[in-house]
Amino acid sequence: MKNCTALVCIGLLALAENAMAASDIDSASRQAEIIQQRQQQQLQQDRDDARRSIPPGGVDLKTLESDQPAPAIPTGQCHAIQRIVIRSSPHLAATARQQIDARFAGHCLGVSEISQILGLITRNYIEQGYVTTRAYLPAQDLHGGTLQIEVVEGVVEQFRIDDQGAHSVPLASSFPGQTGRLLNLRDLEQGIDQINRLQSNNAKLDIQPGSTPGGSTVVIHNEASRPLHLFVSYDNQGSTSTGGNQGAATLTMDNLTGLGEMFAVTHRESIPTSNKEHYSASDDFNLSLPYGYDTFAVDVNRSRYINTLTLPSGAQQTAEGNNKISTFSWNRVGYRDQVSRLSFGAGLTTKDARNYFAQQYLTVSSRKLSVLDLKASYSTALRDSHLSLDLDYARGLAEFGAMHDAGNLPGEQPHAQFQKLTADLRFHLPFDLIGKHFSYDGEVFAQQAYNALYGSEQLLIGSIYSVRGFVNNSLSGDTGYYWRNDLSMQQQFRIGGETLNGKIYAALDTGWVSNMNPDLQGGRLTGAAIGLQAQWRGLSWDLFRSAPVAKPSTMSREPAQTWFRVSA
Repeated sequence: MKNCTALVCIGLLALAENAMAASDIDSASRQAEIIQQRQQQQLQQDRDDARRSIPPGGVDLKTLESDQPAPAIPTGQCHAIQRIVIRSSPHLAATARQQIDARFAGHCLGVSEISQILGLITRNYIEQGYVTTRAYLPAQDLHGGTLQIEVVEGVVEQFRIDDQGAHSVPLASSFPGQTGRLLNLRDLEQGIDQINRLQSNNAKLDIQPGSTPGGSTVVIHNEASRPLHLFVSYDNQGSTSTGGNQGAATLTMDNLTGLGEMFAVTHRESIPTSNKEHYSASDDFNLSLPYGYDTFAVDVNRSRYINTLTLPSGAQQTAEGNNKISTFSWNRVGYRDQVSRLSFGAGLTTKDARNYFAQQYLTVSSRKLSVLDLKASYSTALRDSHLSLDLDYARGLAEFGAMHDAGNLPGEQPHAQFQKLTADLRFHLPFDLIGKHFSYDGEVFAQQAYNALYGSEQLLIGSIYSVRGFVNNSLSGDTGYYWRNDLSMQQQFRIGGETLNGKIYAALDTGWVSNMNPDLQGGRLTGAAIGLQAQWRGLSWDLFRSAPVAKPSTMSREPAQTWFRVSA
């Protein structure tokens, strides 16, 4: 009897040990996916800081509509016109032709009416961006009842670069095939945007008369700076598990081959680097190449981490992992005017995550995925405010070495061949109140999944990049959203006799996630922050304090946290 009791005890101890090991592995797997998501968020922040953002906009074409010179017809004379012929005008809109025929054909036309016709033709061309195209009245006899109008469609005769011999303007990739073509101001503005997306450029457009009728010389004035730029930052915005203090550096290289490309290299690492118990590092390589309205990009990033965990038994084990993500993307501007841009694109991404716990490979959080993205973006300026909307449809593929879903995979289990939609809406509104300059910045990010997702594809809330006030606690879900709100007031500060330009801001964020697997926790988080940003001696400072406001009852409450970031 005693032997049986001993065997039962040994069996119970073994079961408890196995359960504990499974619990430890499950916890390590979830933490690995959170760590790798946050590393991607940090890298994205570094890339955004180093990349120049060009707001939507261009010339208001209505301001270019000049008065049409009066045709050479004796004042007061009227001619019965039955037919109006507009020659050399293949790009005149059919609606404009119909409008002219309906209003003027079959009437007695004098100087005023013919001037209106010429103005309507010119205005239609200008509204399409053909700002150098003009209509005029050739010599003719109007007694036959036919009015003939000649259109000279303006073309780009040549480009000329004024950059003091710096060879900073890549004509072939910024204005492909433009020489000899119809001059469209929107095409030229797009080329200027492609040039100015490089930090070293500050190009401006000048259209001058050419040597042939309708021809124009397009002059690009550019005050180019050095093609290499270095951006560095230091912050305490890492996690305690993989190193709270972090340093980052991004080196950008502009137009080294003359194709208008930008190559950027980013390295981020926890400090001190000698701490191998809680350590993380990331590297990112990005190459973008313009071609008119299109931009092609290749991005490869690698990240790694080490986290030493103390188990409930008191023993210590090491969790570590590495992650590689490669993306090829294409983006095209499909429409642009003086205040708006609409673009669409596609991307192919491969993800290879490998995680280990106690030197054992974690199959539950290690995987290869391939993802196809189809995207659309819209941005517009409303007076001083700006609005942007990004839509993305993502589909998990079975190609390019990705893992395959089993044919009988339950719906609540994560899928490698998944589908999801995301939307990101951002809004900036400046306003004046009580003699001060304020601004509101809002962002709503939402995700709808149609399959249960792996951690790398889920929406993570609870960090300085989503819902502030949380660092050790976070929630991941297949479907959800977060809403960030910042209210800031511009303020000048004096330190040691020097004036600093900056702003004081307050923030309130909230988010919610849910999972198709009922065993995985979802819920809502709400957090708040108050902070100060300033620029001083070439440095940008951000200091803020965040605290949780609301959380699920199953979560432990985190204390308020103080965060800083300094960059140059």
